[in-house]
Amino acid sequence: MDGVTELGHFFGDKESTFEGPQPAHDDRIFGTQVTADEVRAFYDQELQRLGWQPDRLAGVLGSVELAAWGWCKGAIAFSIGIEDQPRAFKPEFYKGQTFRTVFDARMTGRDPSLGCPERIPH
Repeated sequence: MDGVTELGHFFGDKESTFEGPQPAHDDRIFGTQVTADEVRAFYDQELQRLGWQPDRLAGVLGSVELAAWGWCKGAIAFSIGIEDQPRAFKPEFYKGQTFRTVFDARMTGRDPSLGCPERIPH
């Protein structure tokens, strides 16, 4: 998406923990001056153009998110989470910048045999 500033990059390999197996993931946090609806519309259009399908289960709302949407394709889930900026990160995380919208774009591994369990129109 044009006009975004990358604020953070977090990732991890698939691993087994006391809580059970954890999938591989790659997350990037971005700030932008467009609205949350414009972020959602951009990703929805681009991902569906590339064969991704909307998936309610892939867009689980996190504890500091105001909205979330998800898509799936094969063994990967992709989600966008709109962050509640004051609660999501300490002020220094934003590097002195102010954004209209801060969002988490996350790819997560998933069992490919699941398919896309919940197809919904966005």
